[in-house]
Amino acid sequence: MVGNFGKGGKKLKFRVVDELRHHHSVKDLCKFLGVSRSGYYRYLSRKNKTDKDQSLKERIHYIYGLRNKRYGYRRIQAELMRLYGLRVNHKKVLRIMQKLGIQSIIRRRRFDQNRYRTPMGVRIADNLLNRQFYAERPNQKWVTDVTRIPVGGQNLFLSAIMDLFNNEIVAFHISSRNNNALVLNTVRKALEKKRTCLEPSFTAIGISNTRPMTTTTCWLSLASDPACQDEAIAWTMPRLRVSSPT
Repeated sequence: MVGNFGKGGKKLKFRVVDELRHHHSVKDLCKFLGVSRSGYYRYLSRKNKTDKDQSLKERIHYIYGLRNKRYGYRRIQAELMRLYGLRVNHKKVLRIMQKLGIQSIIRRRRFDQNRYRTPMGVRIADNLLNRQFYAERPNQKWVTDVTRIPVGGQNLFLSAIMDLFNNEIVAFHISSRNNNALVLNTVRKALEKKRTCLEPSFTAIGISNTRPMTTTTCWLSLASDPACQDEAIAWTMPRLRVSSPT
């Protein structure tokens, strides 16, 4: 018995039968290749069957190219209705796009270099931590971040401060707005709780991708806030990126 012809399998065998059936009987060919005659005739019926979605495939491919390969199946579905008046289920559009091997190109977000620029273009805090995410003693190094939490159709923002020595949450604050006040309130809570046991080399540091946390306005507010004034605290901002003053 002949093998599976690599990855072709039965479909490839049926093609061989179809090409040689004028020189040999279908019965003998199917027996030699180890396939059934009924399977071969089903293959013929599918082969001769016209593709009812051929016109739709061509239009989907045209829209895909027209929109610079940036449209996904839902937007292509809308374009089919707008351009051709065709109501096509979005699942069918997706299925056809998968058969055609096309998908929308996702554009990567460009980093805004002006995001971390101070009003005067100068750095207001050095990177004292310098990726040394460990501490020898409690309350020596704190890190902070803001997390968005969807709750009941709205977003809440959790600001937390963690001690790098044992990953203890020193303080946290929850607000419906992601702004500087959220961070300031968290820092005030942490300092009120731990002020009596801060290390002389204590470092407060903000690590976050959220805009309010990394703006210099927020860090200037922290450094100048009376509740945050302490000679044992060194303020640092590891992700602050600035441009030279012009």
